[in-house]
Amino acid sequence: MGMLLGVQITPASTQDRDGAVPLLREAHREYPTLKHIWADGAYHGSVIDKVRADTGLTIEIVKRTDDLRGLVVLPRRWVVERTNGWLCKWRLLNKEYERTLESAAPMSFTQ
Repeated sequence: MGMLLGVQITPASTQDRDGAVPLLREAHREYPTLKHIWADGAYHGSVIDKVRADTGLTIEIVKRTDDLRGLVVLPRRWVVERTNGWLCKWRLLNKEYERTLESAAPMSFTQ
C-alpha cells in the first residue's frame, strides 16, 4: 500500500543501500510479519544480501533496463512515487529546516 513503516535519516554522504541496512533491520524487528520488500536498483550489493540472509526478508530489486526509452512504468515503482508525492505536502519533509539529525527525525512526524 506504500505506507511508511520506518524512517532513517542519514547524512547526504551515506549511500542509499548503506542507509537502508539499519532501516530494514528495524522494520523486520518491529513488523515480524513483513516478508517482501520492493527496492530501487540502488539497493543492491553485498550489504543488502547480508540483510536478506540475516532477516529472511525477500528484497526484490525493480530495475529499469537500459534499452527502454521515455516513460516506462516499472512494477511497484508507482507506490513509492505516490507516497513521495503525499509526503511532499508536509512542510518539514518538503523543506528541511533542522540542523541536526537528532532533531530532524522526531520533527518529521509532528505534523
